[in-house]
Amino acid sequence: MRKIAEHAPGEQVRVAAQWALRPGAVDADVDEFFDYGWASGAALDLEAYRLRVADAEVERHQVLMRLIAAAAEAEEALKDSADVAKARAVAERAWQDVARHADAASKAWTAEQDLAEGQAGNWREIARLSAEGSEQLWKRISGAAGSSRDAWTAEQAEAARTVESWKKLLEQAKANSARLHT
Repeated sequence: MRKIAEHAPGEQVRVAAQWALRPGAVDADVDEFFDYGWASGAALDLEAYRLRVADAEVERHQVLMRLIAAAAEAEEALKDSADVAKARAVAERAWQDVARHADAASKAWTAEQDLAEGQAGNWREIARLSAEGSEQLWKRISGAAGSSRDAWTAEQAEAARTVESWKKLLEQAKANSARLHT
């Protein structure tokens, strides 16, 4: 239990375990952790992850839309430019900005995928221990462990899909930049 309080990958799970082990805690506090606190902390950790990545993705898409609009505007300006070479360079740099942004987003999502993979692995191990363990306390977390494992596995898969979509955007932006290269 102390290991969970110190090293659980989810902050809220650690907080719940620390509460159950606080000075003055009684056996009922540990029971409560296994009955409710662990699963509740896990749900809060998952929700915090989802909110954080959703907020970050909204911000990334807002920046992406501005960068694409600027690149499209730079390409449009190329048509009427007196200095075609300069206008082409501006448009090429604008698409390079899109590419850099997509690359950073892909890397950020790769980190999120790794985090979700770590959480899924942690819950896979907890589910295994709870299924194999003979202690009644561990049996109490079995259902929640399986649900948490499945939820984090789904988050990992979603992160992998998002990495791929950002990589496609990166390749498109690079192709647009290369098309404009003189």
